[in-house]
Amino acid sequence: MKKIVLSAIILLAIGSEAVAEEWKFFPVKESGYSPDYAVAPIWGSYQFDKSENSSGDMFGVELSLNCPLVKPSNHDVRQQVSLTSYDHSGDTLVTLALNPHYMFPFSDNFQLGVGPSFQMGYIDSDSTAKDIFYGVGFGGSLRKDFTERIFFGIEINHTWLNAGDFDNFRAIGKVGYKFTPTSMDSL
Repeated sequence: MKKIVLSAIILLAIGSEAVAEEWKFFPVKESGYSPDYAVAPIWGSYQFDKSENSSGDMFGVELSLNCPLVKPSNHDVRQQVSLTSYDHSGDTLVTLALNPHYMFPFSDNFQLGVGPSFQMGYIDSDSTAKDIFYGVGFGGSLRKDFTERIFFGIEINHTWLNAGDFDNFRAIGKVGYKFTPTSMDSL
């Protein structure tokens, strides 16, 4: 229940901020749009709702870019696409996730992000038949730029899956590389 209340409060805060902004749709079509691609290895841990002792390590890779579909006037929406793998105590999950985060800058090199999570993947468990799953969630992230190209980030989210007892909380860390910002006009 606490997670639902916290999620609702965060959504209301984002919603009130977002209503005050003018949103552009398909900024990728506009002159000056820059995707600002970044790639990062990610690692972390899952904690499944099914049991207090069902945590384990996960690892993967993430590609992120400025959203080509929507752009708030004063902030950014950062699309994060990750592929992760988890294998622990007879449970194997391979997950593809899309996590668009509405980014709030606190300084030139520090940002806080919040947003939904959309996941799909493959599960193989001793307690469940092999199956394809999908899920939705909500999470937050922090990102600190150390140089023009190197950054460190952490992310947490809670995801509800259609795969029985595999609703989960995940926490991840990442160290990434940002490619040189270029405008799509130069392509």
